[in-house]
Amino acid sequence: MRILITGSKGFIGRYLVSRLIDHKITELDRRLEYDIESYFKDQDLVVHLAAKLSKHAPEEIYRVNVEGTEKVARLSLKYGCKLINISSICAHDDSPYGRSKALAEKIVGKYVSEGLRAITIRPCGITRRKYLPWLIDVNWYPVENLVNDIVKLINEDSFDYRVIEIKGRGNWGQPFKKKLHRLIKKLK
Repeated sequence: MRILITGSKGFIGRYLVSRLIDHKITELDRRLEYDIESYFKDQDLVVHLAAKLSKHAPEEIYRVNVEGTEKVARLSLKYGCKLINISSICAHDDSPYGRSKALAEKIVGKYVSEGLRAITIRPCGITRRKYLPWLIDVNWYPVENLVNDIVKLINEDSFDYRVIEIKGRGNWGQPFKKKLHRLIKKLK
């Protein structure tokens, strides 16, 4: 299968690329603001991982997460590619990042109504499996498991639109945010 991966050099992308060695992979990283149409030609599927996180300016988050996703969804539809859109459990949050992910999901839904075959995954925080014992009381999911989930979806025959939430371990919401802030302070 010919697969385009946006955000291929990011944390999840590196793991995913290494798992898909039996496929013809095209990597796209840090170019969503440029003319990317040629990357979509002759692809069977797109895994859209590219995103800006909360540490970036709201304008940058919007440009990459909303405008970039619009471009990816539009071109996926135009070239008949299936799309796996990686969103975030934070799409429920009232933050620049959360709002950008919620808007991006709506955009994907709009293109689905026009014929795009897509699935959205909303993972919680992602980490390497070996760090989980240290993070057991917060909401993390091993990157290895997320990559396994994506690979299963890639191999699915049916590609009916749905949103899959991955909540991982621990507690989400205010307790999670407080624990995360404490963890960040300890790491500084």
